[in-house]
Amino acid sequence: MVNMQNNQRLIVFLIPPQKLVNGGIMSIFSIARISRQFKDIHKSEVLLATYPGEKSYGKNDLFKNNETIYSFDEIVKRGPPQSLQIHIPEYASHDVFQGLKKYEDYLRSIPELSINIMNQNIWLMQDPADVANWFSLTPDVTQTIAHKKTATQEIANLYNLPSQHLSVFIDPSQYKWLDYDKKEDLIVLSPDAPDEKAEIVDKITKAFPSYKVVTVQNMTYEDYKSLMSRAKYTITFGEGFDGYYIESFLCGGIAFAVYNEGFFPDKEFSKFENLYSSYKDMSAKIIQDIKDLDRKNYEKIVKKNFDKITKLYDFSNYTKNIKDFYEKKYHFVPDHGSSKILAGKILQAKDKIIAEQNAIIAHRDNLLEHKDRVIAQKVEAISERDKTIDSMINSNSWKVTKPLRKISDSLNKDK
Repeated sequence: MVNMQNNQRLIVFLIPPQKLVNGGIMSIFSIARISRQFKDIHKSEVLLATYPGEKSYGKNDLFKNNETIYSFDEIVKRGPPQSLQIHIPEYASHDVFQGLKKYEDYLRSIPELSINIMNQNIWLMQDPADVANWFSLTPDVTQTIAHKKTATQEIANLYNLPSQHLSVFIDPSQYKWLDYDKKEDLIVLSPDAPDEKAEIVDKITKAFPSYKVVTVQNMTYEDYKSLMSRAKYTITFGEGFDGYYIESFLCGGIAFAVYNEGFFPDKEFSKFENLYSSYKDMSAKIIQDIKDLDRKNYEKIVKKNFDKITKLYDFSNYTKNIKDFYEKKYHFVPDHGSSKILAGKILQAKDKIIAEQNAIIAHRDNLLEHKDRVIAQKVEAISERDKTIDSMINSNSWKVTKPLRKISDSLNKDK
């Protein structure tokens, strides 16, 4: 456990308040662990904490790790350090920024404050104008990018952030490899649920009644790895090039997926026999593809993917990229002028908000105007009715028939 009271330099990786085991969470734990190896560079203690305002759950026992999970409040109570770097998952950037507002005095009292957005999935990144809010707290804002395909100068310019490619490291030795003849008739499914999933799974269960089909859910990471090791096949319905895909091959199995240009590192993968152009394509072909896989072709596909994956996730490159990040040797620095472009986008976003607010106000005014017209019409109708009544009461006929109305009233009372 870190003695935060005596530490004047802290690096904090923020994580959700729920116990989770997935690729994103395990990547954060891994980067935090490797970051400690470079204390001679950043001079900081490295720890993990839940989002601002959330409680800690102490330990994540869903996979092997030695981390203590703090709450952000525990860190704040120790007082402002000399240096604080906060790493934030991309999808939580907006909510964390809002959550940190009540700690603004604390943050502004820190001499060296820096923010890093962990861009693990480009589709989950907030809008550039939203990410730019972090500059209101500190000029030192960066992003680390998990996928090589999106670790580009274009993305650095888009967000006006120094950017570093930090892929995950996957150690093949932590997986149990089983050869084809030792695999079980087992098909593992990712928990993702695109519209076509039910149709594909229905076809598989009917075509291969002897196979057990298991969806990954409610299991520890060790149980998951055991499942992947025993399975002949895995079908991922998520990003495509994700943990389900990668870990299947590291266990000697075959994963099927839809090729996603945004996540697969290069186009060479699109030619692999185990990948499809769409879920419609997968649905049409996967049954026959599995039937056609004899041992020779099976092992050929496994080797092709295994060699490609292990080359991509080389441990020395992984650690070097983390070291370079702390030395501020970024892969991409925003081009000159990108800040002006971002500023223009922020103004456009603000103009859009103002336009939407003006539209709401105009709509409200129209409703009020309509209400006023309705009320005026009702007032006019009442006035016309009152005039009619007054005219009738003051008429000669009404006065002449007054005695008759009295007689009528008297007779009604007698009855």
